[in-house]
Amino acid sequence: MLAGPHPGSQDPTVTDQQLHALLDCGVRSILNLQEAAEMDQADPPYAPYWLRLQELTDARGLAFRWQRHPIPDYTAPTPQDMRRILDALDGALASEGAVYLHCWGGVGRTGTVVGCFLARRGLAVGEEALQLLNQLRQVIPNARSAPESEAQIALVRAWPIGA
Repeated sequence: MLAGPHPGSQDPTVTDQQLHALLDCGVRSILNLQEAAEMDQADPPYAPYWLRLQELTDARGLAFRWQRHPIPDYTAPTPQDMRRILDALDGALASEGAVYLHCWGGVGRTGTVVGCFLARRGLAVGEEALQLLNQLRQVIPNARSAPESEAQIALVRAWPIGA
């Protein structure tokens, strides 16, 4: 699993570079945590990267899966919604291999899902999951702490092994 920010840009050349990089890393599935209208708020708005992604995967003869599991920005999903997202992530990892998980900035919502994923897999739980998540993020220049909001942090702290 790879996790990070929205893989598109207002510059089509940058979008292509980012999408080619994901495909070159073996990513064959994307889980998008953004709400449908979120990118329309940018000025100018971003073109839907998944349309370009479809063109690139078709040109390479690759099967690709794109899913949206929206979480409002700066919020934590309900436990039921988190289980649904984690089930989708596990399914994509099992069937498609490498998966890219993202929200807008790759910090709050993405960090929340990654933290709960670590707990589900028994890799780290509670405060240890938060510490591991932020240790992994140290490869990012000027990385902010993840997740962002108290509700997101609380959900990761409380997420049980295997849930």
